[in-house]
Amino acid sequence: MSTFSLVMLFLVVMVFLKNISISINLKGEQQKLIDTRHALQEREAELTEKQNLLIQLESLLNAKEEALIILGQELNALEQELETSKEELKSINEEKKNAEELLVILIQSLEEKQRIIAVNDEELKLLRGKLEEISVMRAELFASVKETVEAQLGTTNEQGLPLVEIGDNANIIINEAVLFDTAQWTIKPEGKKLLDEFAIAFENILKNPGMRDIIDSITVEGHADKTGDEFSNMTLSLNRANAVNRYLFESNPNLLLNYNNYFAAAGYSEFRPIDPGDSAQALAKNRRIEFAIKIKDSTIQKVINDYLEETEGITDTD
Repeated sequence: MSTFSLVMLFLVVMVFLKNISISINLKGEQQKLIDTRHALQEREAELTEKQNLLIQLESLLNAKEEALIILGQELNALEQELETSKEELKSINEEKKNAEELLVILIQSLEEKQRIIAVNDEELKLLRGKLEEISVMRAELFASVKETVEAQLGTTNEQGLPLVEIGDNANIIINEAVLFDTAQWTIKPEGKKLLDEFAIAFENILKNPGMRDIIDSITVEGHADKTGDEFSNMTLSLNRANAVNRYLFESNPNLLLNYNNYFAAAGYSEFRPIDPGDSAQALAKNRRIEFAIKIKDSTIQKVINDYLEETEGITDTD
């Protein structure tokens, strides 16, 4: 019994010791487990950190890829712009070339026009000279008449008024006071003497066939001042012109017989004043009789035709 008890005790001790050993081992295992858990947690933390870093790297990589895509797109756009710029530059160069060619043409055209203008200036000088010859010829006719009259009657009447003047328009002017009393159209005796000389001078002019070829008409113009009624002045000016015309024919019947178709009468009332002023001197200037010689249009046309013939060689080169 005692042996059994000892054996049981031994077994119990052994079991206890084993339990203690197991407990100690368990604690060690538990500690290892805890350490392992800590290590695992650290590894998990490291793994999480690395995963986060990997996510960041992937995000950064994605961002770089997107940036590369954008850069590629921008590069493509720049390449397209470069191609467009090259095309535009090519077009600009072509336009520049065309513009330079056009500029050369325009310069040549301008030089040609300048040459033509220079030629035309010369032509116009020729034509102006011809037309001035006609104007001078008309003025010389009246100057001849004026000299003839003054050679017979002098230059002024008893009141000191000039018998005959040449106006700015090259017409012969006779002051009203030399021919008429105020508001009358009956010619005064001294006026008749003056018109007698005109009648002779006009016949001498018209006897010349060369003069008849260029003279279209000799018009007697009556002019009044602006005092009084316009219509009364119109009647007065026309009656005075007709009176002068009639007296020329009465004084020299040859004018009526041979050259009546050259003479005409016109009344201009107050509407063609020499002096627009209101002074007595200005009004006296406007009350007048004028002789106007009109040159035939055919004569002017002949001058123009002669001019065209003279310049034909020049115009053919244009």
